[in-house]
Amino acid sequence: MVKRILRLLLGSIQAKAALSVMVVVTMILGLFGVMEYQMNSQRLEDQLQESATNYAENLGLSLRTSIWNFSVESAVDVLVCTMVDKNITGIFIYDTQSRQLFHALWRNKDGNVMPRQAPGPISETYSIAGRTILKGEAPIGLIQVFMTKRYLQEDLERSMSQTVERMLVLDIAILLSLFVLIRFMLIIPLNHLRHGMERI
Repeated sequence: MVKRILRLLLGSIQAKAALSVMVVVTMILGLFGVMEYQMNSQRLEDQLQESATNYAENLGLSLRTSIWNFSVESAVDVLVCTMVDKNITGIFIYDTQSRQLFHALWRNKDGNVMPRQAPGPISETYSIAGRTILKGEAPIGLIQVFMTKRYLQEDLERSMSQTVERMLVLDIAILLSLFVLIRFMLIIPLNHLRHGMERI
């Protein structure tokens, strides 16, 4: 009877202790994982918005002469070179005086850059930056840069997958370590105690 009780107790202690510690560690790692995801998300969005702003600023300077001379061809050359960055989905240039679209390029679903006649419809979330194009102090145009958040989301999902994988590996390592530790520090001494009690 004593032998059976000790055997059940030993198995229960080892399993419950390992499971309890694993649950606590998983909760802590999960909390840190969520915090890391949120910080990475904000950091990447800030970087994307900063990139959009920088592109708008640079294009505002580069396209000044093209807008002033109504040279669509030279404007297109500048826009195509800029849209080498796959994060840029579209660039729109407006003539301030006529308030009409001067020229626009948009990336289609296949990733190809195509002319576009109108801004909409916009079916996904973008970081958008705009800048007034000046000739001297007079506004002659307006530029808008659209940067997709699709690749940002892919980076976040990849980062989250890696975090989950690290958590699983760490959980398994902790579980195995606990079983070994409990066995040598608790189970074996208690087994010696049980054998001693059986001899009595």
